[in-house]
Amino acid sequence: LTSGSTSGGDIARAFFLSSEYQRQNTSDVTFVETCYQAFFGRTADDQGMLGWLGKLAEGQARSEVLSGFANSDEFVALARSYGIRP
Repeated sequence: LTSGSTSGGDIARAFFLSSEYQRQNTSDVTFVETCYQAFFGRTADDQGMLGWLGKLAEGQARSEVLSGFANSDEFVALARSYGIRP
């Protein structure tokens, strides 16, 4: 991360898309809660939680939701504050 060869978003996606994580068979609620903690370091706000759960219910893939978190202004700012590439 500090060398810039890998982005914070890529590292997070690798964990979420790993076979170990996928074998946990988490609910969508747990998945979104974990995304908030991993990408933002905080709990989900009600509106955000409902928004992401709605996207998943409409058929959006978890990988697409991960991209939404990784490309969000909040994650970009947080990553940059630590000197890593979002």
